[in-house]
Amino acid sequence: MTNKSVNLDVEVIKETEEQLVVRANKPLKENEFNLLSQLVKKQEEESGVKIVLLPQSAELVNVEEIEAEKEALEKLKAEVQAEKEAAEKAKAEVEAEREALEKAKAEAKKESAKKDKKEKEKEADK
Repeated sequence: MTNKSVNLDVEVIKETEEQLVVRANKPLKENEFNLLSQLVKKQEEESGVKIVLLPQSAELVNVEEIEAEKEALEKLKAEVQAEKEAAEKAKAEVEAEREALEKAKAEAKKESAKKDKKEKEKEADK
């Protein structure tokens, strides 16, 4: 099995028992590409191996790698979303604590004012 072999006409991009992916070594005119395509089809019929002729500008991609990267990105996206939700929850808790402290501070101020008023009333009664 050859991963990337080269001859005068085409470059073998991928080769398996069932499939052969090739690309012309140089840019081809339309009639040259059509001729090569016919030769590839004839060879495909004779050999029984599926032969794919890529255009010059095409690159073969590994679908499994792309899918794995996509899954990793989705996982990261979910983790970021979970962290965002946790941060929003923590922010809400901090806000609730701040409000509770403000309320307690106001209550303490009221109590202090009542105490001061009672002390003044006691002194005024004397």
